[in-house]
Amino acid sequence: MADLFARFVAEVGQRDFACLRIAQKWPVEDSTALRGPIGTLLLHGHNDDGTTEALALVALTPPHLATGDPALLQFVIRRAQATRAPYFLTWTLRDAALWRTPKPGAPAATNNLEKLRDYEDNYDIAPGDAPHMFHEARRLQLLATARRLLDDLKRLHKDQALELVNVDATWFVGRLIDSVHELLPLVTDSLHNRLGIEDTLRVNVEKWAVAQGIAGSAADREFVESITRQIIYRLLGKVLFYQSLRRAARQLPPLNVDGIENSEVLPTLNRAFAEALKIDYHAVFAERQLYTDGNDQGLPWPEGTWVKNRQPGWYSLPESETNPSQIFFSKAQDDAHFHRFSRTKLIPDQRLYYLAPVKGTSAALVSALLNSSVCALATELAGPVTMGDGVLELRVEDARDYMLVPDLRSAASAAKKAIIDAFGKVCEREIGDVFGEVKQKDRQALDTAVLRAIGLDPKKYLQPIYNGLCELVRERIELGRMRGKARKTKARKTTAEKQTLQDVLVEQLPNGPHRFPEDFFSDAAKAGAKTEVLLPEDEFHLNTDPITMGLYTKSGGCVRHIKSPIEGMFLVYAKQSGHKAAQVPSKPVEVSRTVKNYEGYLRELRKRLYQAFYNRTLDARAATTLTQSVFDKFHLPKAET
Repeated sequence: MADLFARFVAEVGQRDFACLRIAQKWPVEDSTALRGPIGTLLLHGHNDDGTTEALALVALTPPHLATGDPALLQFVIRRAQATRAPYFLTWTLRDAALWRTPKPGAPAATNNLEKLRDYEDNYDIAPGDAPHMFHEARRLQLLATARRLLDDLKRLHKDQALELVNVDATWFVGRLIDSVHELLPLVTDSLHNRLGIEDTLRVNVEKWAVAQGIAGSAADREFVESITRQIIYRLLGKVLFYQSLRRAARQLPPLNVDGIENSEVLPTLNRAFAEALKIDYHAVFAERQLYTDGNDQGLPWPEGTWVKNRQPGWYSLPESETNPSQIFFSKAQDDAHFHRFSRTKLIPDQRLYYLAPVKGTSAALVSALLNSSVCALATELAGPVTMGDGVLELRVEDARDYMLVPDLRSAASAAKKAIIDAFGKVCEREIGDVFGEVKQKDRQALDTAVLRAIGLDPKKYLQPIYNGLCELVRERIELGRMRGKARKTKARKTTAEKQTLQDVLVEQLPNGPHRFPEDFFSDAAKAGAKTEVLLPEDEFHLNTDPITMGLYTKSGGCVRHIKSPIEGMFLVYAKQSGHKAAQVPSKPVEVSRTVKNYEGYLRELRKRLYQAFYNRTLDARAATTLTQSVFDKFHLPKAET
């Protein structure tokens, strides 16, 4: 154990795990409560600005323990909470689990914890393996497992999630609208009441409303509701921008308002926004901020000399800071590739990026290169994001970092003129999709001129470029259409899954699941004496702490002291099965046997259901989801493996 722990420690901060740091280390030592040795390690994540933040507490134990052992969880959770580690990892050499640290006072039972990842068991290791069985080959195998665990912890620090998902835009907008609907009546009532009794506030709000183009009186509830919407939109916008900003600027504090008083929510947000201001995002966060120095010290940001006279508002860019251009880089590409060129200078909108050629470089030449098939192919290769219906999204920063554009600054004047002349002919017509464009004579003339200018033989390279470009565009568009079709069939799939759920229930559980405890008593327990224990009506959880062991309500009140954790689990299972009173066998061995019989049944039932669902759907994810829905339907707990 000590050797494995030391090797694990040695990996932290090295090579792939340079962003992890050891903040505190408790060497391997025997624990009476755990009946064996344990080594723990507090890891911090290292940010680019040199700061660190608590990340995870790692606990290493022998394989005789399970990752969800109650005593182990109690031990590790206490230490994780004391060190403010948001996650903890239990690794028993045989199996491992990554958990989110619960808040102080929350139940520590496994069915009350959030398990982020349950790693695959190592069946080469048995719970009772002696130390001499951990030979060097096995230790190297375990070290490889350790690196996988550290890789997940690194990902948690970098991305704040184990898996990044692409959120559907419709779902995202729906969540925002739901947030507005939930906040709107509460904030409207509060603001309407305050406007009725606070004259200064009413005058300032009406003045602000005029500047925003909102007409009405503070006595009119619809007027107040219009203002409230603006308040909510601005606040949600700041929160969303802040959360996105924090992915790159990890020194910013997390926006965590869970469990704090309502009166402290806004001050907490404002403190976080003030930190964002230090990164110079004034246009997003400064509206309620004050100048701290200079001639405008003490003034709100919108009233500063530099911004107060801007039209239509303080947040608008002045004319001196707009950027007119002749070349406009398109952010999105469908099946046609082209970038805009204007003979007169224009100011671009959001979907276009202006380009400013270096002094002495022709804008027409740059536009011609960008509109060549060579750059179209480079765009297909550099674009990281495919949007709805297969549209390719290429951000300007991705183009800057990854897109290859021919550099013709040192090319012969004749070569440059040939490209510009060919481009002029292409500009005289509408641009079609790439499949038709590669057949156009003027397009071929432009691409031929570009290839010759960079020293490539058009006879050798032009057709392969066209073939590759058309293939990439075709695959992208077809994939987008397949995704759209999948979304349309999602509703039909949901209906099919409901029917599958019903069929499996009829097949596997025609009379419902067995009921705890009566269906799991042994013959001796059925015949033996029992004690009736009345169960409280309120929900309760099991506390297995040796000193305060018992059943507790959510408010922390103890409803019953127990002699052992297994007795507590008996009562918890009885409550979940709908009993108002539990018939507890007088013999502790029968209590334990009944609980073990029930947990074995739950494990076997989960396997049978999963296999039945998988046989019908041939979809592992759907089978897992449907299996869990059966357990949720009958309020069945998850038995530890």
